[in-house]
Amino acid sequence: MKKWYVTILLLGISLLSGCNYSDTHQRTGLVYQLVVGPMDGLLHYLGLHLNHNYGLAIVIIVCLVRLILMPLMLHNQKQMAITSMKMKELQPKIEPIQQKMKAAATQQLKNEAYQELQQLYQQHQLNPLTTMFGCLPMLIQIPILLGLYATLKWPTSGGILSHPTFMWFHLTSPDSMMAMIAGFMYFVQSWLSARQMPKEQRMMGYVMMIVSPLFILYIAFQSPSALALYWSVNAASLMLQAIISQRQTHHIRQSKTM
Repeated sequence: MKKWYVTILLLGISLLSGCNYSDTHQRTGLVYQLVVGPMDGLLHYLGLHLNHNYGLAIVIIVCLVRLILMPLMLHNQKQMAITSMKMKELQPKIEPIQQKMKAAATQQLKNEAYQELQQLYQQHQLNPLTTMFGCLPMLIQIPILLGLYATLKWPTSGGILSHPTFMWFHLTSPDSMMAMIAGFMYFVQSWLSARQMPKEQRMMGYVMMIVSPLFILYIAFQSPSALALYWSVNAASLMLQAIISQRQTHHIRQSKTM
């Protein structure tokens, strides 16, 4: 999931990099109207009502997004944990059927083995596609992040341009310290996520534990530090979510063994 998330996000940023919203006449089109414009309006609305504290406005936006997505993500992770445990229990029955499918000499025999496998899933109320829905919250985040990226790269007049200071850095300029903080936070967050994965999938989690921070560092070192602030707060909220999810999964496993 994270592999596709990073790929789509990188493509989106590349696409937006080809745009030029610094000219007000260019602030048209579907992407601007649906993604960039609303984020620009929300950021400036919050900043204006927070005594021009646009850093705090970004933190609030992140927290709002995470609060909205957290129930969905926790539900998905719970379902994925249940599915993973059921698949592990049924593996002795699933493996012979999969061998039948591989050894099938005709399409009819392969279809029969496939139907047998589907019946086994239905009997145990198992849907292997459940794991695919775990990427939905990640996909929802992409327009938000792309909108924020474009808003900070080409801010409207006034607002954050006139009041860029937050803590020790300027939100509209790159900051190496914030970039490193964002990269470190995503390293820890990826490590926590990898620990939750089944053993057979953990290697991909460890790969993403390296790829994600490097991706964050690459973008953050050359982008407005507000983006690094977004990533840092987002990673912190994901760590909290991972801890809650781990406790939830532990509770499910305990209830299964009782």
